[in-house]
Amino acid sequence: MRHVLVVADETVGNDALLEAVKARLAEEPCEFWLLVPATSPHDVAQTAAAWASPATLPGFAAAELAHQRLHRASDWLSRSGATVHGEVGSGHPLRAIADVLEHQPIDEIIIAAPPRHVSHWVHHDLARRVRHRSNLPVTEVAAKLDRPH
Repeated sequence: MRHVLVVADETVGNDALLEAVKARLAEEPCEFWLLVPATSPHDVAQTAAAWASPATLPGFAAAELAHQRLHRASDWLSRSGATVHGEVGSGHPLRAIADVLEHQPIDEIIIAAPPRHVSHWVHHDLARRVRHRSNLPVTEVAAKLDRPH
């Protein structure tokens, strides 16, 4: 059985990601480990300004949003026939991926990156860095930002 790590934040629930998962399933039996880094939402700074203790809100908001995305995406991928497990990871995607690789057997990594004009992941060349550090096949799928399913 092939073990595939799927890394997505705002891109969960995206057609490009679903197609990548379905393609793996068509090739061979797979299990998917879904990693949702607790990256800060784009509007956290504005939201935090409205609170008395803004230092604590960004981390909480990012983790809460990541948990919501994880549950929604796990259900969505499961309905497509995939066996999915997952976790919320560090807000630093490279660190979050390294943490998963320490405790999960992974054969391949799929990174669902937002569009280039939005993504700090693409700007920091996350896929290349992960490929270099993990020595695993890494596929980057260009995805639109998430939408409700």
